[in-house]
Amino acid sequence: MLTHGRRHLIGGANLLLVGDSWTDDTYSWGQYGSLLSGGLTVVNEGTAAQTVQFLAANIATDLSNNPTTDVCVVCSSGINDIVGRSAAQIQADIVSCYDAIVAANAWPVFVGIPRSSSWVAGGLNDKVDEVEDYCASYFAARGVPFIALKPLVSDDTGIYSGMSEDALHLNENGGAVVAQAVMGCIKATSWRKAAVA
Repeated sequence: MLTHGRRHLIGGANLLLVGDSWTDDTYSWGQYGSLLSGGLTVVNEGTAAQTVQFLAANIATDLSNNPTTDVCVVCSSGINDIVGRSAAQIQADIVSCYDAIVAANAWPVFVGIPRSSSWVAGGLNDKVDEVEDYCASYFAARGVPFIALKPLVSDDTGIYSGMSEDALHLNENGGAVVAQAVMGCIKATSWRKAAVA
């Protein structure tokens, strides 16, 4: 369990966003970060095609480079791993990301992995379900916000048509839904690094 100091967010908060193309704001589908509410200082380190394995290896550096981070949001960590890596490997890398965030004395928020219509035939959406179920349980036990993307933006067959840019990415409507969910988690944590004496 995280035990460091907590209080209500007053004024702004410093957010560090990490993830793959869903976070990379150089692409139309990486726009959830730009749709977050005001009063936040946001540093976006999202990089398209980044695997959660790569993210786990580099998140400590991102946090070190942004030492005032209050909340670190890990979004869609795993979307680029689904085809080539096992559920257990993806889960281990997500836990490594969590450990790095806690070690940096920041508060984590994790966003799940989308289902894709292109993954139905290969059963890869079943792997997504396995990873998301694991994350939901793991983070609930630690009091950490986890945003499952089913049924938020997807079902068993992929991202809902009204929220999809393509089989793997959100349009602006989907980005707004994810942004709202992230904002709800940030407010619910009531945590800020400045609370630590």
